[in-house]
Amino acid sequence: MIFSQLINNVKARLELSMQLAACGLRASFKSDYSSFPIANKLTHQVNIFAHTPDTNEIVRFTGLSTATAEIASKKAFSEFLEAIAYYDSGTHFEQSRSEWATGSSHEEAAHRAYIELIERDSFLSHFLHPHLKSTPEACPEFSLELVKLQSIDESITVFMAASKVNGYYFIGLGASKIEFIAKEKAILEAFMLQSDWQPYSDKYAPKSGREKMLWQHWQAGQNPDVLERIKFILLGGGDRHMHSGDSIIDECIVRFQKQHSGKHQTVSLYHPSLLRLTFGDSWRSYQSEAISLMNNRGLDISSGTWPFHPLL
Repeated sequence: MIFSQLINNVKARLELSMQLAACGLRASFKSDYSSFPIANKLTHQVNIFAHTPDTNEIVRFTGLSTATAEIASKKAFSEFLEAIAYYDSGTHFEQSRSEWATGSSHEEAAHRAYIELIERDSFLSHFLHPHLKSTPEACPEFSLELVKLQSIDESITVFMAASKVNGYYFIGLGASKIEFIAKEKAILEAFMLQSDWQPYSDKYAPKSGREKMLWQHWQAGQNPDVLERIKFILLGGGDRHMHSGDSIIDECIVRFQKQHSGKHQTVSLYHPSLLRLTFGDSWRSYQSEAISLMNNRGLDISSGTWPFHPLL
């Protein structure tokens, strides 16, 4: 694999080079990276590019931070290590890395993976049953809409940010035990997806592979049914509540774990009662399982065609 890192911060370059070297890899630095302003905050964006072993497509792993380039670098590196573990596990690219996370210890990685499981379950619960109560939040400093979602784990706050451009929704999710962190994660993710996918159009549809599959979900943002679901969630029009309680992390099953060279570990978690994010044919075939999980919560899935969720 060839890895390229776009970053002009010397300290962040050095740190990333050391992280990659600990894994037996070398970074190739070229050109300057693009920091861009979100409202009044300068946002540092760091990218790692790699060729996928199955399709040889170039995939970008991005880290964003409104604090420092070093933090953005660490986030990009964690995304990259998750992908290494993901491919080593033999997981097909239609499966999501939502339940995968990297940390400096097993406990840290498992905690991060659990947060993502709760985050995705929260969004999919609202998406499949839009009448769940959501709470819009004022967000005057950003050109997007922000809403607080219900969470099955009452200790974890989940936010959804939505930026709409030319009829498309770019959805960002954020979850954390600390509310303002969850907000910022959702906002940054929405802008990141907008930056990644806005250049695409009907005239430039990827022909095959991972990008075609993701493009189908991105296109779902224009589907009238999906638009109505997202709009309803953003308006806070629902009045239903799902049961929430204590953490269920101890009930999670470790599906895969990898010790990388150095101190990093990647963990993949699964919980049988949480909704899972998948793509393509895997999402289509997930319908009956998702319906069963929702029924167990006393929530029916809205009638109509099984919807593609927007790209997250």
